Order: sequence, then structure tokens, then C-alpha cells
Amino acid sequence: MPRGNKMERFEELLNGVHSATVTEISVLVREVRIRVGVLSTPVTIRIYYQAKSSEPFTYEISAIVKTGSEGKPQDARRSAPTENEALRRAVRTLTQNYEDAVRRGEIPDDRWLVESATLRE
Repeated sequence: MPRGNKMERFEELLNGVHSATVTEISVLVREVRIRVGVLSTPVTIRIYYQAKSSEPFTYEISAIVKTGSEGKPQDARRSAPTENEALRRAVRTLTQNYEDAVRRGEIPDDRWLVESATLRE
């Protein structure tokens, strides 16, 4: 995988942390806010970089979509080999249930957004 300046800076930063107490460290790469369909509340996606992982980019989402007709929200793998792929997977996680419910004829409702335990603002 080609290494650009951004990843080299992340790794330099991570290498600067020397502590026997720290067992894992990640760098916040990007924070993105999106709106899903006609829902009024924006959702925050945070992407992190962790150097020592086979898929070094992970994401957190502030809310997930749970429609009235399904039991459990979809939850995809939260890691990816690239920043772009992490964002793509996060957006897909958010939009899949929304799109399926709209296709079934359900009317979008702001109550579909359920706060996620992985990201507290």
C-alpha cells in the first residue's frame, strides 16, 4: 500500500507515545456529518487510524437507523484498509435500513435514528 504524507505523520505521532500503560492508540483522521434521507438530525461519523492493524482505519457512528418494521439495526464490520473504504462502509451501515424501509413503503421518521453507544458527543 502506498504511504502518503498523512499516514507517515500519523505513524510518527503514534511512535511518539511511549508508555507501558497504553495498550492501544488511534488517531482521529476525519469527522464527517451527514443527513440520511429526509431525517432532520445529522449523524456524525468519526474515522480513526491505528497503525498496527491489518485494516488500520476504523469508524464510529453517532446514531444508527432502526425502522419500525425491523428488529435490530444493521451493523457492519467497523474497520477498513483505507480511509475512503471506512467512510463508504459507515455510510452503507447508515443508509441500508433506511433505503429498505422506504422501498417497503414506510414513511421516514426522525425516531428511526437511535443513538449509538460507540460515539458520545
